[in-house]
Amino acid sequence: MPWYLFAMSGVVVNALSHVIRRKVMTKTHKLDYYTSAYLFSFANSIILFIYAVFAGFTMPPIGSMFWVFVINIVLGLVGWLVNNKALSLLPLGEYSVLMTSRQFITWLTSILFLGIGLSALQGVGSAIIIAGILIVYLHKSAWKGNNAKGVGFTLLTALIYGTAILTDQIIYRSSDPASFLLIGFIVNTILLATLRPSVVTKTKLLVSKQWSLMLIGFGVLSSASLVLMFTSLKLADNAPLVSAVFQLQTIASVVFGIILLKETKHLAYKLIGASVATLGTILVIVG
Repeated sequence: MPWYLFAMSGVVVNALSHVIRRKVMTKTHKLDYYTSAYLFSFANSIILFIYAVFAGFTMPPIGSMFWVFVINIVLGLVGWLVNNKALSLLPLGEYSVLMTSRQFITWLTSILFLGIGLSALQGVGSAIIIAGILIVYLHKSAWKGNNAKGVGFTLLTALIYGTAILTDQIIYRSSDPASFLLIGFIVNTILLATLRPSVVTKTKLLVSKQWSLMLIGFGVLSSASLVLMFTSLKLADNAPLVSAVFQLQTIASVVFGIILLKETKHLAYKLIGASVATLGTILVIVG
């Protein structure tokens, strides 16, 4: 199967996982971003471990790229926390459109560190992505209260993830995506528990009647989407190009947010902005 089919399948499934993540952190459920980050990491570890038991586990060559591994883990941990904080403050549609800005970070850093750039048409597509983001945030309320904080945390997430995908590309050249993801989420879970030991008491929610379906359901969707997405990165070996395809998640997230989460506020801005950003992404892909 071509790399872009892995990527597109992954982003649709990932958008669905974001729906669950958003629901877990709403006022109705009242799980804070740190607890959510810990439980989500734990759930992903469980599902990826089960997958490894049946599909096999291949130990990544961590020793030969130790510092790349360390940087990747640190960026992943910080990005995971900031990401959950952002999604706890912003509606899924607005969060997803704003996250398209990670494409520019990936583009710039890949030019600087890997010598991989984009064509003129891809540059035009990138400019259109910016236009799509601006359209979503034209309304004044986007810059008030929790929304303003959410914008800040989302942009920080885009900066971290846009840079981290370069370390992902290096690692996945010689690693099995599922195996490395398993190690990454186990390390994440341990670090989160070490930094805040009290969060370990929340582990029981993974098997509780109220939470188990959502948390394990998230683990299944998230693990599947990440394996698909990082398999596409391994096959394509081009971080800016693959990152651009990942932005197709924008329109899926906006639609899922409207249908499944009833996020209809500023609907016109979201739909137009998501469509424009998606058009820009398509130009990046075909360029």
